[in-house]
Amino acid sequence: MGAIVTSEFNGMRLTLAREIQNISSPKLAEKIGVTKQTVSQYENGLIKPSADKVLAISQELKFPPKFFFEGSSDNFSPGVAYCRATTTTTRAVKLRQTNIDVLKSYIYDFFAEYIEYPSTEQLIDCMKSVAECSDMELIAKKIREKLDLSDRPIRNMSYLLQNLGIVVTSFSENVGHLDAISHIPVLANNGESKRFYFTTYNTDKTTPARLNFTLAHELGHWILGHIVSDVKSQADAEYRSNESDANQFASAFLLPKEAFLKDLQYPTVLNEYLRLKEKWHVSIAMMIRRAYMLEVLSPSQYQYLFRQLGSRGWRTFEPGDMVEVPTASLFSVSVKILDDNGIIEKGNLLKYLNENCFTAQQKTFEDLMGLEQHTLDPAMSGSFSRVEFKPN
Repeated sequence: MGAIVTSEFNGMRLTLAREIQNISSPKLAEKIGVTKQTVSQYENGLIKPSADKVLAISQELKFPPKFFFEGSSDNFSPGVAYCRATTTTTRAVKLRQTNIDVLKSYIYDFFAEYIEYPSTEQLIDCMKSVAECSDMELIAKKIREKLDLSDRPIRNMSYLLQNLGIVVTSFSENVGHLDAISHIPVLANNGESKRFYFTTYNTDKTTPARLNFTLAHELGHWILGHIVSDVKSQADAEYRSNESDANQFASAFLLPKEAFLKDLQYPTVLNEYLRLKEKWHVSIAMMIRRAYMLEVLSPSQYQYLFRQLGSRGWRTFEPGDMVEVPTASLFSVSVKILDDNGIIEKGNLLKYLNENCFTAQQKTFEDLMGLEQHTLDPAMSGSFSRVEFKPN
């Protein structure tokens, strides 16, 4: 899907860029010397900004002027988003991340012209297989069977989600306790719509063990069909119920009942959970909650173990947590595949991204793809290899 340049200013691109930069309409209006009503009219296509205002918008939002003249008026949608976050997470924070994923979906769509990524067929098959079931223990067991996981531990949930066709990306920001967000961005071009299944996680203030649970929780939302429904229209009780179901699914999926109970020889001893953490790749706190839900612990034993966690200073960071949380590697691996196979050299990739995705600065693309700075520095030779796209 190439970047379509038009002579018309694209108001949706203005909204996208403004929300990504977390700048309100009144604030942008103040910066570029217009009223907030004028900014609203720009975004809704009622009036077009003059050339000097386009330059001012470009400067404030850090996107080239050409970015705002690409695409059509209906060529993208961030889709309905489901967040693993606290109630303090603001709408602006969620909007920013979903809109960033819209830009990432353009990049993913470009790479998909060269790389055959896993399809979502198996994910959809899993969803259908448990559509009539409401028992989270049984659902988790069925999904493990569908994925041929038996009862073995899952070391890397990110890898599992990617194999199901979910685009897993990451960011690192202290933004209102937003742990992860899942949604389905939609790109439309010439009457053709493409849907992408995205889960994006926050590497800030988390650990590998807790990340495993966060991604299992997000998988629960996918499997249970929560992400295809409109969160905005849900009552608070329904939203809380969905969150509870996703938590129960994640616990049962990561710690299958029979295998976990077989391993848990001394459920009232805190060091027993420390021993099992290395095997099951989940937090001690999560295992204690799982043991309690399976009625292995009494309420008083459960509370005692959590008091011990606090007294040892393990409520925030547990032993083994001081390991850096990995960033999602999908895009960096994709760049390497194209470079190693002589399809598009890294030094030439920026040109192709600008021509086929959207126009942006090199740093913007590197940040979106989680690449190290200067990864996309232009090739010294200045030559560009010819690339043939896969046939439609």
